[in-house]
Amino acid sequence: YRGRLNEIPFDFTEMLGALAPRRVYVNAPLGDKNFRWKSVDRCVAAATPIYRLANAGGRLVVEHPDYDHDFQAAQREAAYKTIDSVLKSD
Repeated sequence: YRGRLNEIPFDFTEMLGALAPRRVYVNAPLGDKNFRWKSVDRCVAAATPIYRLANAGGRLVVEHPDYDHDFQAAQREAAYKTIDSVLKSD
């Protein structure tokens, strides 16, 4: 969809907002050529007010490690901790 973003059949911002108040961990590396971190930040910024309305302000987390399109050990561990906290919650 490069150069044709308006043709994407869904809206990332709406998808993130629809997940509120659930926990979401987003890994958006600075050097990623597939998903630009600035675009990710715009989507997260647009969804953040929805999380606030749901009293879940800290549940939408985005990290920007300094590497290419990859899911390195530190980010995998953060994602696993997020999943673990959801599965073990009451």
